[in-house]
Amino acid sequence: MEMTSRNITRELTVLEAMLGEFEDYIIDGEVFRTVLIESGSGNQQYQMSSGDVLARIFILQAIYTNLTGEQKDMLNSIVTQLEKTKHELPTRFQQLLQRELKARLNMLEWSMDESDDDDEDVPSPADKHNLRRVVAIRQELGDNIPNETAEELSALEQHLQAEIDLIHQGAPEIPDAPETPEESD
Repeated sequence: MEMTSRNITRELTVLEAMLGEFEDYIIDGEVFRTVLIESGSGNQQYQMSSGDVLARIFILQAIYTNLTGEQKDMLNSIVTQLEKTKHELPTRFQQLLQRELKARLNMLEWSMDESDDDDEDVPSPADKHNLRRVVAIRQELGDNIPNETAEELSALEQHLQAEIDLIHQGAPEIPDAPETPEESD
C-alpha cells in the first residue's frame, strides 16, 4: 500500500483508538481484541494486540522524517501514552507479549506445515503480518523471552531467515488498512 499522508493519518487515528483501550486490554489479559473505529464510511473493525500496536508504531517511526508536523505530534503523543501504560503495568504487559509471541509462533508453524504440504515456499500475507508482529515483540521483549519460546523462535528463524531479512530491509508499509469507498474510485 502506498504511504500517502491520508493513509498515515488514518494509521495514526487507528493507533489512537487502540491506545484508548490499551490499559483495559492489558488488564483483561486478552491476546487479541477487536476495536471499532469510526470513519466517514461507518465503523471499521481492527484487530488489536500488543505486537500489532508495537509494529504499527515501529513502521511509523521508520518514516518519521516524512511525516507532517501534525502527524509527528500525533505519533509522539501515541508513543508517550504507550510508554506510560507499559510503565504502569509492566509485568502484565510483558506476560501478554510473551503469550502473543507464543500464539503467533504457533500460527506460523501451522502455516509452514500447511505450505510444506503444498510445496509453496513463499510466505502468505498473513505470515508476513505475523512475522512483523514477531519482530516487534522480540524487539520489545529483548532477553525476556522464555527458553521454550526462544527455542521455537530460533527454529522458525532458521526456516524463515530470508523473509525476516526482507521485512527488516524492505520498505515500510501501512498494515491492515481496509479500503475505504473513497479510495476504491
